[in-house]
Amino acid sequence: MNQLDFTFPNGFKFHQGILEFLQSSIFSAASGAAAYAGNLAILSGCEVAGSNVSAGVVVIGGEIMPFEAGAIDAKVIIVETVIDLPYEDGTVQPAKKMRVARFGDDGITNYQWTDFKRNKSEGVLARLDRLEKVAAPFTIAGKGGMVLWNRPANEIPDGWAEVVDWRGRLPMGYDPAQTEFNLVGKTGGAKGVKMMLANLIAHVHNVAVGFVNGRSDNANDRDVAVPGANNKNTTSAGSADPEPINVLNPYRVVVFIEYVGG
Repeated sequence: MNQLDFTFPNGFKFHQGILEFLQSSIFSAASGAAAYAGNLAILSGCEVAGSNVSAGVVVIGGEIMPFEAGAIDAKVIIVETVIDLPYEDGTVQPAKKMRVARFGDDGITNYQWTDFKRNKSEGVLARLDRLEKVAAPFTIAGKGGMVLWNRPANEIPDGWAEVVDWRGRLPMGYDPAQTEFNLVGKTGGAKGVKMMLANLIAHVHNVAVGFVNGRSDNANDRDVAVPGANNKNTTSAGSADPEPINVLNPYRVVVFIEYVGG
């Protein structure tokens, strides 16, 4: 920050240029700090109580200024009051300018009250620290956290890239107790399976396909043909090389992307 050294002896010569230097230095430092809060922000006060808002301090376009208490309205305006001050040459100049934000509508300004953001009590830097922890899985360039990109691959944002070895695959949770899932990065599975004899429980289809002579059991006994002999198994059915059974669940295609830096 700019500064003046007033410690030298023999008197400091004071003039308007010095005041301008001090004012511009303060404004530059304040506007730089205000930028952290945002274009429209509440630094302090401005507490809502029913339909009213208390006095406070706000930032509008990088300028820090007081906010007047008042009834809530849709828009906020800046009101500048100019005060004349006497100069050594006997003239009076409009030198003092006081600026304050308040509710109102001058037909020109379009600052919406709902656009003013309030800093949390924990502070900006503390919030950034917390967000950095949340985002940590995505800040390791390559092989870190992934996200699902639901747009065409040629629209992937700068600093991100497709994870090519995830094409056509679904994720499975790591489980050291199961051989198939005990190593991060292991792949497996298939879109379909073929039924094999090993997948079926042992069984036989036995049917009667012939008749034998017999006797009826009514009063007029006579020879009849009854089923019971020549039982045989059914003939083979199906294909020697069957089509795989589709085991795909309902799906939607996305692109797995990861942060790669930049």
